[in-house]
Amino acid sequence: MICIVSGPSCSGKSTFLARSEASRLTRLPDSAPIVFPAQVRKTPDRACVPCHFHYNILRPADASRRNRRTEGLRYTDFASDRAWIMFLQSPLPKTAVVMVAGRHLLRQRMSQRRFVNECFMFGCLNPLYKRRHWLDLLEEIDVEALYRAWLAELERHAIPSILVDAACPFHSTMDPESLSTLNLNADMHEV
Repeated sequence: MICIVSGPSCSGKSTFLARSEASRLTRLPDSAPIVFPAQVRKTPDRACVPCHFHYNILRPADASRRNRRTEGLRYTDFASDRAWIMFLQSPLPKTAVVMVAGRHLLRQRMSQRRFVNECFMFGCLNPLYKRRHWLDLLEEIDVEALYRAWLAELERHAIPSILVDAACPFHSTMDPESLSTLNLNADMHEV
């Protein structure tokens, strides 16, 4: 089985996976490897082993912004992400855990983050987190629409999902219908 642990940058994916309760929700042992999209592009067979797939749902927005597409920021075009498509092609059954965090919490965490987690695991030339890049990208998107598009993507591929409240230190689960009541696009003064 593959468990896709997903959410925007700084939604708490790595923190969730480091906690003991992760195995209860992912139904994978703590010893299951964590696979990042960059690893899948380099070694496609990684998508065929039981693992936690650590997926930043802002990847399509990041790629769209870097490609400077003239039709505007395409932040819900998951089919444009090669690593995501490679994982979908894996014959293993899949489930997903979606870390739900609103704009205010994401902005707060992005502002404080210093390093890219994958760099410590796999060695990168530049382990510093591109704070300004991700903060600027966050301002260009509708957070609730991003989550709804991601949930629709999972549903389109018959991948069952569990929503987890990223603001809760105990990682309590949420009902998908509660997304509209959370005001995920709120700024600090609106929270």
